Amino acid sequence: MHDPSVRPWTKLDTRRLSAAQRSSRPDELEHVRSIVYLVDGVRQARRISDATVEGARTTHYRGRVDPRRVVARTPAAERAGVRNAIRNDFLDKPFPADFWLDDKGRVRRVVVRYRTAGGGRIALDATYSRFGDKVDLALPPARSIQDISP
Repeated sequence: MHDPSVRPWTKLDTRRLSAAQRSSRPDELEHVRSIVYLVDGVRQARRISDATVEGARTTHYRGRVDPRRVVARTPAAERAGVRNAIRNDFLDKPFPADFWLDDKGRVRRVVVRYRTAGGGRIALDATYSRFGDKVDLALPPARSIQDISP
């Protein structure tokens, strides 16, 4: 984000949301997790080329993602969250996407571009690396966190 008035960290007390708000909004982790599952909904994938992503050898594929197929193939424990994220973040009909898979079959990069029904343009470019690394979960100082709770 380039707006210095918006803090990069936010806090949301989900206990203050209504049941409808909680069920209709994916949490931030679901936005990231759903991108990786998009590859499971691809139909008519075709190999484009070999490429290097974040230092790893990958194969680039292009196909159309069927949102219903993504949800159906998502593990049951994560299905509701992924369904909400896909409904909020992507089209409800098949859309084009590019994927880069490494030699272990892991998703290294995903690129999705499409126009919304209202004519807007959406572009998403996600890159994944450093699998197995520990994640730093330390919070920044309170002055760097914006409370967005209702």
